[in-house]
Amino acid sequence: MSSPISRRIAPVLAVCGTIACVVVLQAPPASAAPFASGPLVPYIVGGQEASISQFPWQVFVLVRVEEGENITEASCGGSILDATHILTAAHCVDHEGTTTRYPAEDIGVLAGASDASELTSSLRAPRGSQLVTVSSVRTHPYYTLLPEIKDDVAVLTLSEPLELSAEKNTASISLVPSGATPPPGTALAVSGYGKQNGSEKEPDGKLFATTLTAIGSDACRESVGVNSAVLLCASGASSATCLGDSGGPLTEGSPAVEVGVVDFGPENCPTGQVDGFTNLAAPEVRAFIEGNETPPVAAR
Repeated sequence: MSSPISRRIAPVLAVCGTIACVVVLQAPPASAAPFASGPLVPYIVGGQEASISQFPWQVFVLVRVEEGENITEASCGGSILDATHILTAAHCVDHEGTTTRYPAEDIGVLAGASDASELTSSLRAPRGSQLVTVSSVRTHPYYTLLPEIKDDVAVLTLSEPLELSAEKNTASISLVPSGATPPPGTALAVSGYGKQNGSEKEPDGKLFATTLTAIGSDACRESVGVNSAVLLCASGASSATCLGDSGGPLTEGSPAVEVGVVDFGPENCPTGQVDGFTNLAAPEVRAFIEGNETPPVAAR
Protein backbone atom coordinates (compact mmCIF):
# COMPACT_ATOMS: atom_id res chain seq x y z
CA MET A 1 0.00 0.00 0.00
CA SER A 2 1.37 3.42 -0.90
CA SER A 3 1.75 6.05 1.79
CA PRO A 4 -1.41 8.08 2.49
CA ILE A 5 -1.15 11.79 1.79
CA SER A 6 -3.31 14.74 2.75
CA ARG A 7 -5.57 16.24 0.12
CA ARG A 8 -4.40 19.86 0.48
CA ILE A 9 -2.70 21.56 -2.47
CA ALA A 10 0.93 22.00 -1.42
CA PRO A 11 1.96 25.52 -0.42
CA VAL A 12 3.54 27.56 -3.17
CA LEU A 13 6.05 30.37 -2.85
CA ALA A 14 5.77 33.40 -5.11
CA VAL A 15 8.97 35.47 -5.35
CA CYS A 16 7.94 38.89 -6.59
CA GLY A 17 10.27 41.39 -8.19
CA THR A 18 9.56 44.75 -9.80
CA ILE A 19 8.30 43.17 -13.03
CA ALA A 20 6.74 39.79 -12.31
CA CYS A 21 6.17 37.01 -9.79
CA VAL A 22 7.65 33.55 -10.32
CA VAL A 23 5.70 30.76 -8.60
CA VAL A 24 7.53 27.59 -7.57
CA LEU A 25 6.61 24.62 -5.40
CA GLN A 26 8.10 24.67 -1.92
CA ALA A 27 9.97 21.53 -0.96
CA PRO A 28 8.52 19.89 2.16
CA PRO A 29 10.61 20.08 5.33
CA ALA A 30 12.76 17.07 6.12
CA SER A 31 10.64 16.36 9.18
CA ALA A 32 7.37 16.38 7.29
CA ALA A 33 5.12 13.33 7.39
CA PRO A 34 5.06 11.05 4.30
CA PHE A 35 1.98 12.76 2.86
CA ALA A 36 4.03 15.89 2.12
CA SER A 37 5.83 14.17 -0.76
CA GLY A 38 4.67 13.40 -4.28
CA PRO A 39 3.67 15.41 -7.35
CA LEU A 40 0.66 17.67 -7.70
CA VAL A 41 -2.18 15.71 -9.24
CA PRO A 42 -5.90 16.24 -9.92
CA TYR A 43 -8.37 17.33 -7.26
CA ILE A 44 -11.30 15.17 -8.41
CA VAL A 45 -9.97 12.33 -10.54
CA GLY A 46 -12.45 10.97 -13.07
CA GLY A 47 -15.17 13.43 -12.07
CA GLN A 48 -17.52 15.69 -14.01
CA GLU A 49 -17.54 19.47 -14.19
CA ALA A 50 -20.23 20.83 -11.89
CA SER A 51 -22.10 24.06 -11.27
CA ILE A 52 -22.00 25.67 -7.85
CA SER A 53 -25.81 25.64 -7.97
CA GLN A 54 -25.56 21.84 -7.59
CA PHE A 55 -23.31 22.17 -4.52
CA PRO A 56 -24.14 25.62 -3.06
CA TRP A 57 -22.57 24.67 0.30
CA GLN A 58 -19.14 24.19 -1.31
CA VAL A 59 -16.53 26.90 -0.69
CA PHE A 60 -12.93 27.49 -1.71
CA VAL A 61 -10.51 28.16 1.16
CA LEU A 62 -7.34 30.11 0.37
CA VAL A 63 -4.43 30.67 2.74
CA ARG A 64 -2.20 33.54 1.65
CA VAL A 65 0.75 34.74 3.72
CA GLU A 66 2.87 37.75 2.68
CA GLU A 67 6.35 38.09 4.18
CA GLY A 68 8.21 40.89 2.44
CA GLU A 69 8.53 39.93 -1.24
CA ASN A 70 7.57 36.30 -0.54
CA ILE A 71 3.97 35.11 -0.80
CA THR A 72 2.97 31.63 0.38
CA GLU A 73 -0.37 30.20 -0.81
CA ALA A 74 -2.26 26.97 -0.16
CA SER A 75 -5.82 26.00 -1.08
CA CYS A 76 -8.53 23.64 0.17
CA GLY A 77 -12.25 23.10 0.12
CA GLY A 78 -14.86 23.60 2.80
CA SER A 79 -18.60 23.69 3.44
CA ILE A 80 -21.07 26.26 4.78
CA LEU A 81 -22.43 25.38 8.23
CA ASP A 82 -24.29 28.69 8.51
CA ALA A 83 -23.83 32.29 7.37
CA THR A 84 -20.77 32.85 9.58
CA HIS A 85 -19.18 29.38 9.97
CA ILE A 86 -17.26 27.16 7.56
CA LEU A 87 -16.27 23.53 8.12
CA THR A 88 -12.92 22.38 6.70
CA ALA A 89 -9.97 20.11 7.57
CA ALA A 90 -7.58 21.10 10.36
CA HIS A 91 -4.58 20.41 8.13
CA CYS A 92 -5.89 23.05 5.71
CA VAL A 93 -5.21 25.84 8.18
CA ASP A 94 -1.85 24.76 9.60
CA HIS A 95 1.70 24.99 8.35
CA GLU A 96 2.53 21.95 6.23
CA GLY A 97 3.56 18.98 8.38
CA THR A 98 2.79 20.72 11.69
CA THR A 99 -0.21 21.57 13.88
CA THR A 100 0.78 25.25 14.02
CA ARG A 101 -2.11 27.27 12.62
CA TYR A 102 -1.88 30.14 10.17
CA PRO A 103 -3.25 33.43 11.54
CA ALA A 104 -6.97 33.80 10.84
CA GLU A 105 -6.38 37.01 8.89
CA ASP A 106 -4.34 35.07 6.32
CA ILE A 107 -7.33 32.87 5.40
CA GLY A 108 -10.09 33.78 2.95
CA VAL A 109 -13.27 31.96 1.90
CA LEU A 110 -14.84 32.17 -1.57
CA ALA A 111 -18.52 31.16 -1.82
CA GLY A 112 -20.94 30.92 -4.73
CA ALA A 113 -18.37 30.31 -7.48
CA SER A 114 -18.21 27.52 -10.07
CA ASP A 115 -14.70 28.69 -11.00
CA ALA A 116 -12.10 29.94 -8.49
CA SER A 117 -9.38 30.75 -11.04
CA GLU A 118 -9.94 34.51 -10.95
CA LEU A 119 -9.30 34.50 -7.21
CA THR A 120 -6.10 32.48 -7.44
CA SER A 121 -4.73 34.48 -10.38
CA SER A 122 -5.71 38.04 -9.43
CA LEU A 123 -7.16 37.86 -5.90
CA ARG A 124 -10.49 39.11 -7.25
CA ALA A 125 -13.75 37.36 -6.50
CA PRO A 126 -15.56 36.07 -9.61
CA ARG A 127 -18.65 38.05 -10.53
CA GLY A 128 -21.63 37.16 -8.36
CA SER A 129 -19.55 35.30 -5.77
CA GLN A 130 -18.68 36.33 -2.21
CA LEU A 131 -15.16 36.61 -0.77
CA VAL A 132 -14.95 36.93 3.01
CA THR A 133 -11.99 36.94 5.38
CA VAL A 134 -11.78 34.76 8.48
CA SER A 135 -11.86 36.25 11.99
CA SER A 136 -11.07 33.13 14.04
CA VAL A 137 -10.15 29.45 13.67
CA ARG A 138 -10.96 26.47 15.89
CA THR A 139 -9.23 23.13 15.32
CA HIS A 140 -10.18 19.90 17.08
CA PRO A 141 -8.22 19.59 20.37
CA TYR A 142 -7.32 15.95 19.60
CA TYR A 143 -6.24 16.57 15.99
CA THR A 144 -3.19 14.49 15.08
CA LEU A 145 -1.15 14.39 11.86
CA LEU A 146 -0.57 11.42 9.60
CA PRO A 147 0.31 8.59 9.91
CA GLU A 148 -1.90 8.39 13.03
CA ILE A 149 -4.28 11.07 11.81
CA LYS A 150 -7.52 11.70 13.68
CA ASP A 151 -10.05 14.48 14.35
CA ASP A 152 -8.91 16.41 11.28
CA VAL A 153 -11.57 19.14 11.36
CA ALA A 154 -11.61 22.91 11.82
CA VAL A 155 -14.36 25.51 12.08
CA LEU A 156 -13.72 28.95 10.58
CA THR A 157 -15.65 31.98 11.81
CA LEU A 158 -16.11 34.61 9.11
CA SER A 159 -15.51 38.32 9.65
CA GLU A 160 -18.92 39.06 8.14
CA PRO A 161 -21.89 36.84 7.26
CA LEU A 162 -22.41 35.34 3.84
CA GLU A 163 -25.63 36.04 2.01
CA LEU A 164 -27.24 32.62 1.73
CA SER A 165 -29.65 32.60 -1.21
CA ALA A 166 -30.40 30.88 -4.50
CA GLU A 167 -29.47 34.11 -6.26
CA LYS A 168 -25.99 33.94 -4.72
CA ASN A 169 -25.71 30.14 -5.21
CA THR A 170 -24.99 29.71 -1.53
CA ALA A 171 -26.67 27.53 1.09
CA SER A 172 -25.78 25.87 4.35
CA ILE A 173 -25.68 22.09 4.57
CA SER A 174 -26.96 19.94 7.43
CA LEU A 175 -24.71 17.35 9.03
CA VAL A 176 -25.51 13.66 9.26
CA PRO A 177 -27.09 12.74 12.62
CA SER A 178 -24.58 11.75 15.28
CA GLY A 179 -23.96 7.98 15.18
CA ALA A 180 -25.46 7.56 11.68
CA THR A 181 -22.33 6.55 9.74
CA PRO A 182 -23.31 5.59 6.16
CA PRO A 183 -23.44 1.80 5.85
CA PRO A 184 -21.18 0.00 3.34
CA GLY A 185 -22.40 0.37 -0.23
CA THR A 186 -24.01 3.79 0.29
CA ALA A 187 -23.58 6.16 -2.68
CA LEU A 188 -21.80 9.36 -1.65
CA ALA A 189 -20.95 12.54 -3.53
CA VAL A 190 -17.75 14.59 -3.25
CA SER A 191 -16.89 17.92 -4.89
CA GLY A 192 -13.81 20.12 -5.22
CA TYR A 193 -11.98 22.73 -7.29
CA GLY A 194 -8.90 22.18 -9.42
CA LYS A 195 -6.91 20.17 -11.90
CA GLN A 196 -8.56 17.45 -13.92
CA ASN A 197 -5.37 15.63 -14.89
CA GLY A 198 -1.93 15.29 -13.42
CA SER A 199 -0.09 16.80 -16.38
CA GLU A 200 -1.42 20.31 -15.71
CA LYS A 201 1.01 22.61 -13.90
CA GLU A 202 -1.71 24.44 -12.00
CA PRO A 203 -5.38 23.72 -11.27
CA ASP A 204 -7.81 25.55 -13.55
CA GLY A 205 -10.09 26.41 -10.64
CA LYS A 206 -13.26 24.75 -11.95
CA LEU A 207 -15.60 22.85 -9.66
CA PHE A 208 -15.76 19.10 -10.29
CA ALA A 209 -17.69 16.33 -8.56
CA THR A 210 -17.94 12.56 -8.53
CA THR A 211 -19.69 9.66 -6.81
CA LEU A 212 -17.96 7.30 -4.37
CA THR A 213 -19.17 4.26 -2.41
CA ALA A 214 -18.95 3.93 1.38
CA ILE A 215 -16.77 1.15 2.80
CA GLY A 216 -17.24 -0.67 6.12
CA SER A 217 -15.11 0.40 9.10
CA ASP A 218 -13.02 -2.79 9.37
CA ALA A 219 -12.20 -2.84 5.65
CA CYS A 220 -11.54 0.89 5.85
CA ARG A 221 -8.93 0.63 8.59
CA GLU A 222 -7.27 -2.36 6.95
CA SER A 223 -7.08 -0.58 3.59
CA VAL A 224 -5.62 2.73 4.76
CA GLY A 225 -3.54 1.45 7.66
CA VAL A 226 -5.03 3.96 10.10
CA ASN A 227 -6.78 2.67 13.24
CA SER A 228 -9.17 5.48 14.03
CA ALA A 229 -12.65 5.59 15.53
CA VAL A 230 -13.39 8.83 13.69
CA LEU A 231 -12.58 7.63 10.17
CA LEU A 232 -14.91 7.11 7.22
CA CYS A 233 -13.74 5.53 3.96
CA ALA A 234 -15.08 5.54 0.41
CA SER A 235 -13.83 4.65 -3.05
CA GLY A 236 -14.76 4.92 -6.71
CA ALA A 237 -14.04 2.42 -9.48
CA SER A 238 -13.02 5.21 -11.87
CA SER A 239 -12.72 8.27 -9.64
CA ALA A 240 -11.02 9.53 -6.48
CA THR A 241 -10.23 12.56 -4.36
CA CYS A 242 -6.79 14.10 -4.57
CA LEU A 243 -4.58 17.01 -3.52
CA GLY A 244 -6.63 20.16 -3.10
CA ASP A 245 -9.88 18.44 -2.14
CA SER A 246 -8.95 18.56 1.55
CA GLY A 247 -11.61 20.01 3.78
CA GLY A 248 -14.34 19.62 1.20
CA PRO A 249 -17.69 17.90 1.78
CA LEU A 250 -18.58 14.25 1.32
CA THR A 251 -22.38 14.08 1.17
CA GLU A 252 -25.21 11.56 1.16
CA GLY A 253 -28.75 11.64 -0.22
CA SER A 254 -31.12 14.28 -1.53
CA PRO A 255 -31.53 16.68 0.11
CA ALA A 256 -27.87 16.19 0.88
CA VAL A 257 -26.37 15.90 4.34
CA GLU A 258 -22.64 16.10 4.93
CA VAL A 259 -21.20 12.84 6.25
CA GLY A 260 -17.46 13.44 5.94
CA VAL A 261 -14.63 15.91 5.39
CA VAL A 262 -12.00 15.06 2.76
CA ASP A 263 -8.82 14.04 4.58
CA PHE A 264 -6.28 11.75 2.89
CA GLY A 265 -5.73 9.00 0.33
CA PRO A 266 -3.08 6.97 -1.49
CA GLU A 267 -0.12 8.82 -2.97
CA ASN A 268 -0.61 9.78 -6.64
CA CYS A 269 -4.39 9.44 -6.20
CA PRO A 270 -5.13 6.18 -8.06
CA THR A 271 -8.75 5.41 -8.88
CA GLY A 272 -10.33 2.29 -7.42
CA GLN A 273 -8.49 2.78 -4.12
CA VAL A 274 -9.73 3.86 -0.70
CA ASP A 275 -9.88 7.53 0.35
CA GLY A 276 -10.10 8.63 3.99
CA PHE A 277 -12.56 11.17 5.41
CA THR A 278 -13.20 12.54 8.89
CA ASN A 279 -16.46 10.93 10.00
CA LEU A 280 -18.98 13.63 10.96
CA ALA A 281 -21.26 11.03 12.56
CA ALA A 282 -18.61 10.35 15.22
CA PRO A 283 -19.75 11.98 18.52
CA GLU A 284 -16.15 13.03 19.22
CA VAL A 285 -16.17 15.09 16.03
CA ARG A 286 -19.75 16.33 16.22
CA ALA A 287 -19.40 17.62 19.77
CA PHE A 288 -16.41 19.73 18.74
CA ILE A 289 -18.20 21.21 15.72
CA GLU A 290 -21.08 22.18 17.98
CA GLY A 291 -18.74 24.10 20.29
CA ASN A 292 -17.41 21.58 22.84
CA GLU A 293 -13.66 22.12 23.39
CA THR A 294 -13.35 18.93 25.47
CA PRO A 295 -15.42 16.43 23.45
CA PRO A 296 -15.77 12.80 24.57
CA VAL A 297 -12.96 10.54 23.35
CA ALA A 298 -14.10 7.59 21.24
CA ALA A 299 -12.69 4.16 22.03
CA ARG A 300 -9.63 3.45 19.88
